[in-house]
Amino acid sequence: MGRDARIVYTSGKERAEVRAHLDSAALEITGGKKLIVRLSDVRSAKVVGDALAIETKAEKFKLALGAKAAAAWAKKILNPPSLADKLGVKADTRVLIVGARIAELDEAAAKAAKVERAAALTAAKAKAASVVLLTLGAETAPKQIEAAAKVLPKGVGLWLVYTKGVKPNGDGIIRLARQAGLKDTKVARISDTHAALRFIAGNST
Repeated sequence: MGRDARIVYTSGKERAEVRAHLDSAALEITGGKKLIVRLSDVRSAKVVGDALAIETKAEKFKLALGAKAAAAWAKKILNPPSLADKLGVKADTRVLIVGARIAELDEAAAKAAKVERAAALTAAKAKAASVVLLTLGAETAPKQIEAAAKVLPKGVGLWLVYTKGVKPNGDGIIRLARQAGLKDTKVARISDTHAALRFIAGNST
């Protein structure tokens, strides 16, 4: 997810061909120049000619994106979506949080009309929610995913939250969820330690 471009990076006399990837948390530059800039550290992002000029406390550089793309990237950098936005939590949302508590999820869910917490996901609780946040355990993830797929009604988004660097994660979770009949739709960064994948009921093929 996010934006990608193969472009030219310049900073003073330094020039390099790079790949730039922008997501909701950071701008990552690889290739001839390696750099990761957290969006929260950006002081300025503006269009200068055909380039995007970025300034942080430690860095000042330009990316030759073209004027139109540079404007779009600048807007996203200066106005990153909140975690609540990424999870689809709004003022009228009914959120169900299942499993271990994560501070960032609690904060995002606080914007919802109703927040309920449960140790396990049941058909009744899933039906009453519009967004389900299910934290997976390393050992219990396969059974949690299989059980969730059996009770998830159509129209309800299921976020499977996992710990980065601990299996199953990423492709492993997608594989388990698809086998259970779920369809993957989105991915979101929760924190430095956690990420989440969104699924809906329905055949994934």
